[in-house]
Amino acid sequence: MFFLTSGHNLRLLALSLSGPATAAGLLMLLPPLLGLIRRRWLRLLTGSVLGLAAAAGALLFLLYWFFHLIFADTDYSLVEGPDGERVVVIVSFYDRMEFDVYRHVSGVWYDAALSSTVTGDSILDPGSCTLDPAKAGHLLTCRQGTWEIPGS
Repeated sequence: MFFLTSGHNLRLLALSLSGPATAAGLLMLLPPLLGLIRRRWLRLLTGSVLGLAAAAGALLFLLYWFFHLIFADTDYSLVEGPDGERVVVIVSFYDRMEFDVYRHVSGVWYDAALSSTVTGDSILDPGSCTLDPAKAGHLLTCRQGTWEIPGS
């Protein structure tokens, strides 16, 4: 069972916390360690190399964070059947032909029910899906096809 939240939001939160925490740790640890180097030229060279490496790492961190913030998107669609059964259809931004379906368990808890791919050249539009009861579970019907969701 899963507490359904966007994986994109969790990655962005992790990035937002890990970058500043790493920078603070380096700023506290490196100056005392550099002070232990007795030769001045070696201390300056080491400090310069570490400063350049930290700047390159910070640039990569900011680019990664920026692209996650701007370009990573996930489509969520809540689909409710006539019998009250609810599922959430999730389509990733990176591959619009792959999707996941989570069946509602209780409250905000969802259980992974199906992971599939749309055949052909079309992408899945989760807003066009309907949920109908079937013998062994439910049928998720979208413009791109029909998938059986096993019962609980």
